[in-house]
Amino acid sequence: MSRFQLRVVPEANRSLVRIQDALTTLSNIEGFIGACVFDSNDGMMLAFAGGDPVLDLEVASALNVGIVRANQDAVKSLRLDDEIEDIFLTLGRQYHLIRPITTTKHLFFYLVIDRAGTNLAIARIRLAETEKSLAAVLD
Repeated sequence: MSRFQLRVVPEANRSLVRIQDALTTLSNIEGFIGACVFDSNDGMMLAFAGGDPVLDLEVASALNVGIVRANQDAVKSLRLDDEIEDIFLTLGRQYHLIRPITTTKHLFFYLVIDRAGTNLAIARIRLAETEKSLAAVLD
């Protein structure tokens, strides 16, 4: 695991061991800053790794609900017969990736990586693989 400690939100009552394993996997991505799993129904963060002091993942989770809903509304309004695979935010020094967990449409991964210290394509592939493995056990 990277230099960040994994911490679990105590109120979460889902398959926490599996979520912890998934976040540990993500923490090994080169350039990792932080990651969490959050619920888009209420913005509650279920578990997270990293973040401090660079990023408050709890605040980011709550704010990401608006981003997720805006993207879902756009897909619906445009009458696109498709699903959101992931959502990117590119900043000068960071990439922010949001990815739904396919078997539980209200749960999402949120991954933040350092732009200079990572390969975006590899990070995106690792996030997709991690999501698929977690989705399989949450199904």
